[in-house]
Amino acid sequence: MNKIKFFELQHGLMSKCDIYYAYPEQVLPSIDLREAFFADTLFLYGEFWKGILRQGGEQKNTQLEVAGDYVHKQLQSQDEQPELVKKNVIFIGAQKNMHLEYVAYLKQLLPLVEEKHPDWIVQVKLHPLEKKADLYYALEHPQLDIRWNESDLSTLLREAKIQISVYSTTLYDALGFDVLNLSIQNYTAYKDYAAEMIDMKIAFPLDFDADPIALLDEFHITELTPRERVYSTFDPNVFKNRLDHD
Repeated sequence: MNKIKFFELQHGLMSKCDIYYAYPEQVLPSIDLREAFFADTLFLYGEFWKGILRQGGEQKNTQLEVAGDYVHKQLQSQDEQPELVKKNVIFIGAQKNMHLEYVAYLKQLLPLVEEKHPDWIVQVKLHPLEKKADLYYALEHPQLDIRWNESDLSTLLREAKIQISVYSTTLYDALGFDVLNLSIQNYTAYKDYAAEMIDMKIAFPLDFDADPIALLDEFHITELTPRERVYSTFDPNVFKNRLDHD
């Protein structure tokens, strides 16, 4: 209303299953874009996110600019991080408010790993705001390694061979770390998000009762979306040029 330029920075993941970023075509006639609170310019982590936004129509008046991975904790180049040896680890980044679903999955997975792969560890990193940590710790299995805020996510991902999730942000974080991303399909109320992980080649499909370690030879990590499409190299000039232009 006051003709003030509005810039938005991507501050998380975007999904075609979410409102606000990719409305389905059938609802667009009911949206008055002149009155809606969409940015004049939206800065993105990478080209990958443009593809999601273009599946909706509400961003048609927004300038989409790829600025790269400008999140502070990610600014250290992967090339500068120490080399770590891969271990026989299945990494699971537990999601907030999904303790019942993840604990149920662990109760199924741990006996399978114990029987078929005694030299493997299932490592679970709890969400920073997890309220039901006691349910995870109650599992008490010799091949279960529970981590919380004391552990660095990128270090854990660089050591793991496999990651299992439903649709966690850690699936994106693992790209480029030589990790086999697996998304449990047809499970939980968020199965549409999980299906999207497969459609966008962020992860490979995993059945609830399948042996994830057996899939190491079936799926090829190189077929997943390259990290540089999702998280481009940070370029501060993109911000400067757009701000100077406007």
